[in-house]
Amino acid sequence: MNDASPPEGAEVELPSAFDADLYQRLFPPGIERDFWHRARCALVEGALRRHGLDRGPVLDVGCGRGIMIAHLRRAGIDARGCEPSLEAPLPDELRPFVVQGQALDQLPEGLRREVRAALLLDVLEHLEDPTPLLRSLPQLLPGLEGLVLTVPARMELWTRYDALIGHWRRYDLPLLRAHLEQGGFEVLEAGYLFHGLYPTLRLVVEAGRSRSERFRAPRGWAWLAFHRLAARFFLLEQRLVPGAVPGSSILAVARPRGR
Repeated sequence: MNDASPPEGAEVELPSAFDADLYQRLFPPGIERDFWHRARCALVEGALRRHGLDRGPVLDVGCGRGIMIAHLRRAGIDARGCEPSLEAPLPDELRPFVVQGQALDQLPEGLRREVRAALLLDVLEHLEDPTPLLRSLPQLLPGLEGLVLTVPARMELWTRYDALIGHWRRYDLPLLRAHLEQGGFEVLEAGYLFHGLYPTLRLVVEAGRSRSERFRAPRGWAWLAFHRLAARFFLLEQRLVPGAVPGSSILAVARPRGR
């Protein structure tokens, strides 16, 4: 298996952007209350603050429906976004902070020069070769000081869900480091997230099943309370479990080499 391929025989569909139906299936209204999104938002915010990347504008590249932007702005961080798909269901209150329907290289020059940190959240796995995008970031964002990214982890967790949403791979730590270094970045930190999900998803794969292909937003006080507690569990887990222990995602922080 090469590093840009799913397991032998697996089918990959590579849409250039999610369509409206896929957005609705994966990101229905209220999905930001799900434990996974709650925890990931807090973990990304923590990474920005740890590395002093919360001081200037933060650009979420491929921001989807803007879940991360909304979280960061509530936390007092000047978060902006760009989303090439016009199908993304962006809330009206976030539209002033997001350029929709344009790729990164089409953004206004003034905005690109302001950005100090960029987010690539579950983006690299959709690219057959992520190197050109990574190498372009310091040129397109001349003030870029750091990059925070997340990717799905561990090829042994590959299911039909990965093919549905256009993944080329699930990462391990050495492969992600290699791609970042090939792209001209120095890795400051990298570690697995959601360690507790790993054994559950591994059992799903070994049973020959796939992950759900339609997510449901939590509703009702008991369900919402469960998701709050679960998010807190994964935040505590991240403090106690070494980053080398496998999880279902990876979070990394990197900076352009030489800056």
